[in-house]
Amino acid sequence: PYLQGWLDAGEEARVFEGSLPHKLLVFDGASAIVAVAPTEDHPKISCLVIRDPMIVNGFLTLFNTFWEQSVPLRLQDLGARTRKRAAART
Repeated sequence: PYLQGWLDAGEEARVFEGSLPHKLLVFDGASAIVAVAPTEDHPKISCLVIRDPMIVNGFLTLFNTFWEQSVPLRLQDLGARTRKRAAART
């Protein structure tokens, strides 16, 4: 319910049609949070907080690459995309 309000306020949102390598958040170009998949030894999903400038810059480059390959989000298209993905899985 909040997405339309954010878009109306000027936020940009994009959709990447392929698969992404991992979940990633970058804050102010100075910190990144990366989800770490569970393993047998660590069955819970956890995250790494990264503040090393070179590593964060690498994640920003990765993010920007995927952002440029994505298309702007249009809420009216969400239903069609969901149906298309569901059909592709069957």
